[in-house]
Amino acid sequence: MANKNTIYCNHCADEITSRGDLVTTLQLPDLVGAYHVRCYGEEASKGKGAGIPLNSPAMIWEMVILISFCLVVFAFAPSPIWLVFAAFTPVARLLSWWLVERHIART
Repeated sequence: MANKNTIYCNHCADEITSRGDLVTTLQLPDLVGAYHVRCYGEEASKGKGAGIPLNSPAMIWEMVILISFCLVVFAFAPSPIWLVFAAFTPVARLLSWWLVERHIART
């Protein structure tokens, strides 16, 4: 019987045992998809729309830029939609950690 905290790759269905070999993406219906680094590369090179990695340094920069932009626009045109846009990437990143990353050893 498989451990409920075991994370399997969406591409090859093998267990992912290290965060260093993990790429998470936002996808439906599971919300967060998990891939080995090599499997993510294969999916992305085939153009299957593997998605933007949620657990990458690029996502941190995207969060900083998007939040900054949305808060500046919100200051000039107060509308709750800008706060929703600003919260999108941090919520996606938190989901990635909660649903996948916290179950895998940090190596």
